[in-house]
Amino acid sequence: MLEVEFQSSSLIINGVTTTADGRRFVVVQPQRSGQPGVAEITAGSPRPYPDTAWNSWQEGQDASRRFVGVNSLRVGSDGALWAVDRGAPGIGKPLVAGGPKLVRIDLQSNRVSRIYDLGEVARGNSFVDDVRFNGNNAYLTDAGRPAVIVLDLANGRARRVLEHHPSTVASRPLIAEGRQLIDAAGKPIVVHADQLEVSADGYWLYFQPCSGPMWRVATKFLDDPR
Repeated sequence: MLEVEFQSSSLIINGVTTTADGRRFVVVQPQRSGQPGVAEITAGSPRPYPDTAWNSWQEGQDASRRFVGVNSLRVGSDGALWAVDRGAPGIGKPLVAGGPKLVRIDLQSNRVSRIYDLGEVARGNSFVDDVRFNGNNAYLTDAGRPAVIVLDLANGRARRVLEHHPSTVASRPLIAEGRQLIDAAGKPIVVHADQLEVSADGYWLYFQPCSGPMWRVATKFLDDPR
C-alpha cells in the first residue's frame, strides 16, 4: 500500500533526500516569488530550509549567503545536509557573483555551518549539478562546462579535472518519451557531466553525461593534485 505523506501541484520538485531518522528535504525549482529553493517537509507541508533568509534571494542581492538555484541535496556521511547551488537563477541564465557554492547545513542546529565558494572553478557556462563524497574530498559534476570538480573539504580548494574529456562531454542526443529534447529556440538540449556515484569501497568514481555512456575513474587519480 502506498502511503502519501506529501504531494504538491504548485511546486516543481526534482530531488528528495531523507535522513536516517526520517526527516525529508526537497529541491524546489521556484516558479514564482515566495517559493523556497530548499524545503523540509514538516507535517505534510514544505517549510523553507534552513530558513526563509537563505531562500529569499532576489536579483541584485548578495548571493554568497542565499540560494540562487539549488540543483541537488545530499546527506553526507557526516550526517549533515549538503546543497549544491549552481549559482544561476535558471537554465541558460548567467551566473551571479557568489552564486556557485556547496553549502553544508548542520541538521542538529538547522544552521549553515560552512560555505564552499566555487566561483574560481565554476564560470561562464558552468552548471554545477551534483555532489558525492569520498573521505576529505567532494566530487561535483559541471553539466554546462563539462568537467568534474574536485573539492578539498579541509582547505576549501577546488580544481577542475577531465575538462572537455570525452567522459564528461555529452555526445548522444537527450531523449525523453521517444523524442529528442529541444529548448525554446529549437536547439537540442545538452547536459554534460551529470550523474555520479562513488563505489562503496571508495575506489571508483562512476559518472556520465545525462545521456550516457557511463565511465569510471579511480579516485586516487582525482585526489592527487599532480
